Amino acid sequence: MIKELYEQICAGDEVRANLIRLRDELKNEESRREFAYLLGGDFSNLTALLKDEDPKVRKKRGADSRKTGIGGSPSGSF
Repeated sequence: MIKELYEQICAGDEVRANLIRLRDELKNEESRREFAYLLGGDFSNLTALLKDEDPKVRKKRGADSRKTGIGGSPSGSF
């Protein structure tokens, strides 16, 4: 599920809705590990969403990365 959601986000398909679904999936520790492995340290697709025209997409992505610690500092805070 994580991989499919991420691929849809990268393709630009229903970005906002898929980010919400991804956030819900990442509440599980195993899913966070799967997602971190999938990204392999490349956060460029996610950081590009911070420049999206839709302010809710920018807000959603920033909040998700702070919550999960993915893309942030090792402690998960900024």
